[in-house]
Amino acid sequence: MKFSFWLAILASCFIMADIDSTAQVWRRRPAEMTIDSSLENSARFKGSIAYIEASSSWFMGTCFLNYELVFHENWSARIGGGGGFAENIANGYGGLLMANYFSGGAHKFDVGAGICYAGIVDFQLEGGKSQREWKITPVISGGYRYQPDGKGMFFRAGVSYFSFGGGSHLGIGLRL
Repeated sequence: MKFSFWLAILASCFIMADIDSTAQVWRRRPAEMTIDSSLENSARFKGSIAYIEASSSWFMGTCFLNYELVFHENWSARIGGGGGFAENIANGYGGLLMANYFSGGAHKFDVGAGICYAGIVDFQLEGGKSQREWKITPVISGGYRYQPDGKGMFFRAGVSYFSFGGGSHLGIGLRL
C-alpha cells in the first residue's frame, strides 16, 4: 500500500510538471500564432469560382453561368449570364451583377443582392407575343453554400428572385 501511495504521488508530480511546462510554452507564443493564423485565413478564402446555376418554381425555370470573385472571407462579387422561361407566359435572357455575403466555415449561410438586366418577351392570351422589353430588375437570394478551403468543388442551394421569376436554385461548379 505504501508503494502504490508513493507511486501515485510521484506520477502526479510528473503530470503537474508537464502541465506547467505546457502552460509556459503557450504563454510565450501567443503573438506569433495569432499573426500566422490570420495570414493563412485571409489567403485561403480569396479566389474565384465558376459555376452553373439553375432555378425552378412550378412552371418557371432559369439557367445561368456565373463567375464569382471571392475578395474577402465573407464577401464576393458575382457576374453571370443566362436565360429563363415561364411556360406560356414569358421568356428571356440577360445578365446579372450581384454582391454576396456569407458566414461560416466550409458550410456557409449565403445572402446576395444585385441587379438583373434582361430582355423579356411576354406571351399574350390570344396567342401573340409582345416585343422584347429590356428591364433592370432587382435580384435577391439566400441559402446554403459549400465552399471548401483551396481549390475544389463548390455547391449552392437556396431561394432567389429576379426578372424571370424566382424559386429554389441549385448551383454547382469549381473553385479556381
